[in-house]
Amino acid sequence: QHRDGLLAAIIALDDRDIQIAPSCLLAIAAHVAEALPDERAWTEAVEALKRAESSLPQSWPRAGELSSLAERWRDRAEPMNAEADDVLLAVCAFQEHPAQPSWERHLISHTPACAPSLLPGLLLKASLPGLRDSSEAALLDLLEGGAIGDMPVSALVAAARALAQPVRGQSGERTIRLRRAVFSLAYRVGDIAEAESEQVSAKALVRTLQALRAAHLDAPTGLLRALARSAAEGLTATELLVALRLLPGATALRDAGCTELLGAAATRAMGQFKSSRQAWALDSLCRNLELELGEVEAVVGAASDDEAEPHGRSMPA
Repeated sequence: QHRDGLLAAIIALDDRDIQIAPSCLLAIAAHVAEALPDERAWTEAVEALKRAESSLPQSWPRAGELSSLAERWRDRAEPMNAEADDVLLAVCAFQEHPAQPSWERHLISHTPACAPSLLPGLLLKASLPGLRDSSEAALLDLLEGGAIGDMPVSALVAAARALAQPVRGQSGERTIRLRRAVFSLAYRVGDIAEAESEQVSAKALVRTLQALRAAHLDAPTGLLRALARSAAEGLTATELLVALRLLPGATALRDAGCTELLGAAATRAMGQFKSSRQAWALDSLCRNLELELGEVEAVVGAASDDEAEPHGRSMPA
């Protein structure tokens, strides 16, 4: 369907030297290869385009132009002719694309060539078990090889979340590697947040805590201190509830010097609740964590308890 329109689009891309992301170009080329699989299909598309576009020269294409154009787009449709990172981005961005299975099969043997910052997304979105396994193995190898020091915070958090998922209910050498990697990633996030060498949001810190919880790991001290500093301004009252449920015991918070700041954040949050159930939940958490609540400025209303945050709810992405 609409072969003439597709042909017009790729002629425009070629003639006008339009800059387009390689992953998008791969996706377009794969559509072209599916819609125009042979010389007959290309010839029919040219004739249809000539009938629809009066501005198109009737002499087009000149000798060799059509075959050259077709060959160029067939080459672009082959994942083996693209960089591994570009195929990875196509897999993550175009989940419903007909070429998705072929891209994933190609990547299984090419994940070691992918950037470590991109592999977490592939690990989370790959549909083929073999690709998930190779993505995990490649990411672990790269992290253990020192790539963790060059990754931005967003990639560190994504990697921690991606690698924490397979840990649940597992044991053995693979699980040891996964847990070690998750802790190293969380430690790095805490270091960056404490040094303030890169902006780290409170939500990113909470997502990292969620990964640690999933991997059954204690939070590094630096991560706790960074969260304590940013919680009051960086989290809503409901998000603070989620965060407090992820924290270790009172002793760890006291040793990290976090209790005063977290108590102040909890006091601020208490005045924002419209649900008595949320207020009671916060009060209970503060008692368990030995956080001192100050005077609450706003009166907590007894509005609908349905607004309460379910226990264990994940931080919105």
